Amino acid sequence: MDDDDVSWCLCCIVKSCCGCCLCAADFACSVCGLFIGVVLICVLVPAFGVVHPVRAAVKDASVSLLALAGANGTALAYDLSFTVALRNRNWAMRAEHAAPLNAELLFAGRRLAGARLAGVGRSMDPKHAEEFPMLARSPLRGLEVGGGAAAEFARESVTGVVEWS
Repeated sequence: MDDDDVSWCLCCIVKSCCGCCLCAADFACSVCGLFIGVVLICVLVPAFGVVHPVRAAVKDASVSLLALAGANGTALAYDLSFTVALRNRNWAMRAEHAAPLNAELLFAGRRLAGARLAGVGRSMDPKHAEEFPMLARSPLRGLEVGGGAAAEFARESVTGVVEWS
């Protein structure tokens, strides 16, 4: 490299400061360039080459009412409130929704509640989380779920764990 070249690498700076002559000055500059290239690849590939999907989780669930109702006990009465949290795990890229993002609360294959969390084109910044509150309330008489689902709910409520999907 020339002495008037402004873009010196780290090896050239060390060589000029020490006053010593490295026998393989070009080789040292090549190694320095290779090292910088490897570091850049190691930083940029995970940042922009690996795409993590947006994660959804339920937070702050609250149950005010959850019981069998109706004349023959085959209806489900419920009053639930919860927060759905969406988290963009990418640390360098925004996440953009290509389709509407809907949330549904199901019990025994029956839809209890649903909400649109995000529309098409909405984006989330890197390492950002958004929270969406949801409420699910049954009609006054409860939601008719049938005998099989009512029996499943009775079994699950005895154990203290009710599975939702």
